[in-house]
Amino acid sequence: MVRANIPDGFDLLLTHFELSNAEIEALDSQGADDAIICDLFVNYGLRVSEVAKLTKTTKGTVLQTLLRWEIIRDRRPSEDRRHNAVEHFSSGYGSPW
Repeated sequence: MVRANIPDGFDLLLTHFELSNAEIEALDSQGADDAIICDLFVNYGLRVSEVAKLTKTTKGTVLQTLLRWEIIRDRRPSEDRRHNAVEHFSSGYGSPW
């Protein structure tokens, strides 16, 4: 379900973003802003930086929104993987970061 033409190389979990009329009416102002971010990223294929500029927000806010709405896959390591890396590297193999 991943498109070849994905903005910024993220693993896209949705190929189309759409809300029903009832869902739109139920949105508060933050939800409406979030929906615009998702629409611009998914349906228009804009890059994170372009979405941030158009919505007058930060790239971090755009990414958090896309993660919260499950638009993109979270590529950050899980807590378990981070914990194991810290243990491995603290035992004399150098820093993981």
